[in-house]
Amino acid sequence: MSNSRFRQLRVKSFRGLSLIEVCVAIAIMAIILVSLSGIFNQGYRFLRKTRMNHLACLLAQEQMENLTHEYIFPSPGSFNNVENLGDFTRQVILICPAAQGSDPAVNATLAEISVTVSWQGQSGVQSFTLTSMVSNLAH
Repeated sequence: MSNSRFRQLRVKSFRGLSLIEVCVAIAIMAIILVSLSGIFNQGYRFLRKTRMNHLACLLAQEQMENLTHEYIFPSPGSFNNVENLGDFTRQVILICPAAQGSDPAVNATLAEISVTVSWQGQSGVQSFTLTSMVSNLAH
């Protein structure tokens, strides 16, 4: 007799989860997973945008270094050069201000270099511009 009572107590003490409890747990897990997937998606977009900005900065710096170390200024005036680099377009504008009629002794040694790198982003055309004044005294 004690053996049958033990079985009854054992069966009564083991209770599983009800269907409602399982559904509530699945719903809570689904809400958490949807929130996390949104965070990862936003992080991926931010990572891509940062990567493109970084590459554009490197392309502009590379062109600026090439121009400041190897370039001999032309006669007063300006020139504009555009080149395609795959996903990027690099535009170089060099302005020698002596053409603007101010002090020729100063302006003959200075030039303004502007390098603009642009690319197609998710919200339209994005660009990065690097501008510097350089001296021709070293050449």
